[in-house]
Amino acid sequence: MKPTIPFEYNTDRPLLDDIQNIGDVRCTCYGICDIAEDFTGKEYDIGDLFARIPNNSKGAHPLEAIAEAIKHGLKPIGGTVREFLFTHGDIKAHIGEYDAFDNVRTKMLISKIPVLIWGPVYRNWLSGVMPTGDVVTNYHCVTCEGWKEVDGEVMLVKEFWTGRKYYFTREVFNWWAKQYGFDSRILTDDATDALFKKDFLTTIVRLATSMLGLLTNKKKDMNFDTPQKAYHSVRVMCDTAGLTYAEKNIICACIYQESQFLNSAKGQNKDAQGNVKSTDWGICQINDYWNIGKGKPFPSIQYVQDNPQACVAWMIDMYKHGLLKLWCSYTSGAYLKWLGENSPMWKLKV
Repeated sequence: MKPTIPFEYNTDRPLLDDIQNIGDVRCTCYGICDIAEDFTGKEYDIGDLFARIPNNSKGAHPLEAIAEAIKHGLKPIGGTVREFLFTHGDIKAHIGEYDAFDNVRTKMLISKIPVLIWGPVYRNWLSGVMPTGDVVTNYHCVTCEGWKEVDGEVMLVKEFWTGRKYYFTREVFNWWAKQYGFDSRILTDDATDALFKKDFLTTIVRLATSMLGLLTNKKKDMNFDTPQKAYHSVRVMCDTAGLTYAEKNIICACIYQESQFLNSAKGQNKDAQGNVKSTDWGICQINDYWNIGKGKPFPSIQYVQDNPQACVAWMIDMYKHGLLKLWCSYTSGAYLKWLGENSPMWKLKV
């Protein structure tokens, strides 16, 4: 169930907004310092942060600025000691259960501070309510400060550091979130990160419960008896889920790294002393500590072994919600080695 979203919401403190002049390419640092200002009520040194990250005449990557702000802190204006305000910056605000517009809003209700967003900016984005973009003029880092009603419609409020606010309808923001180069992050401290993790686990269980219910009433027409048949079935399921060719290959490469498409696969996770702490089961290597049992995505180990289609459907669903990081094959990058031209995975094609 979607949480109740207030009609209007504002995280912007009544501080004088910085103005980014023409030729100033420090937008990533404007964004992070602006978020910090709304978090603490203090102003922070944009130039100090920019000088500490890799940069060139076009600017700097937002992820570099986020990492530096977390690792070495931000210096208040007039201060000499940097403050460590954030400990995490890996949550994508626009990814989740809903459309990008409501994913940002629901996450802001948890973080209670602006969201950092970056992506293409268009020639027809001049002021006021933004239309669908026409021609890309540059790439820019901004903050989303909340939402309000404009001309009878609820819109997200963006700070571009031009001295005025920019407003995005649901339609335009969802369109923007699909464009090449678009991304977002939420900066959190440990306490807020814990809230997101709790919400994250609740979401996983809710999605899994819904997905398993649908599969219960659907004929199991996929065949997982051999790696070749399993590979074919996975690709058919990816097509049915609307994944692109590249996305389909990512899912397949992750599964090949996890189990080589063997539903009988079993992987034990051991500590430094060799003690088994948990076990991964089946074609998608579902972990029995995190994901199997009462109140978890799968009811039992036997269910995971008997229902490879359900496991693959869950993995695809997690991918569509930005949660493929649940699998080490993805987070470690190990899946990439199976995407090469001479990969043995391609030989599974029936």
